[in-house]
Amino acid sequence: MQSIKVGSYEILESGCVTSFNNGDTVFTLTEGMVVRLCFVTTEDGKQDMSADMNEKKELQINIQNFNNPLGTEFIEPIEIGNYNGRKLFLHIKIIGMQNNNNKTIIHTWYLGDNISNGEPNSATENK
Repeated sequence: MQSIKVGSYEILESGCVTSFNNGDTVFTLTEGMVVRLCFVTTEDGKQDMSADMNEKKELQINIQNFNNPLGTEFIEPIEIGNYNGRKLFLHIKIIGMQNNNNKTIIHTWYLGDNISNGEPNSATENK
């Protein structure tokens, strides 16, 4: 298969992995571009997500209480940054069980508009 597009996005990569015992899942896109998914379970069961750069200069996405056996997912892809001159987005769906620390992570990395001088350049948008 040469390429896959969804709307105006081009798929960079898509797949499914399993995290065991709430272990971090680390995506290394390029040297120096690392995204770490960290799973947190709390007693109150409140779902939440936050993101920050950690001490290793990785984008760390903290995912709290995504343990629905039917899955919990982002409403739409979140913008991560730039990848090879294009906007980079991530969409994930987490499938987990309340009494189990294993998570199934369905992930898709999307490429958006080309970036020119830090701003999207619609004249060079891939269609």
